[in-house]
Amino acid sequence: MYNEAKKLYDENFSLGYFGDSLNNKLILISLIALVSKKTNKTPLEIIESITKNSNKFTAKFIITLAIWSEELGYGCTNIDSCGLTSSKEIINKIKEILNIWVPF
Repeated sequence: MYNEAKKLYDENFSLGYFGDSLNNKLILISLIALVSKKTNKTPLEIIESITKNSNKFTAKFIITLAIWSEELGYGCTNIDSCGLTSSKEIINKIKEILNIWVPF
């Protein structure tokens, strides 16, 4: 059962590689959830806006990241800004982490 579930997960919900730090994925998801909460836009809208001028990101990746951000941010009223204080810093950090991404 585990192997079937793992295969399903890998095919549909894997985010790919963001370097050797788990924090990269967690910070990325947290910041996207934060921007979504602050702007009343969906994570999908946020990610599409940030990645619109790049051919690097597949639609599958964008949708998967949006789902993860929406799921983990759901119902959260306290979302860590990871020490970033301005909108510009937050968006730049999201872009910085996205630039590390390598698909599986």
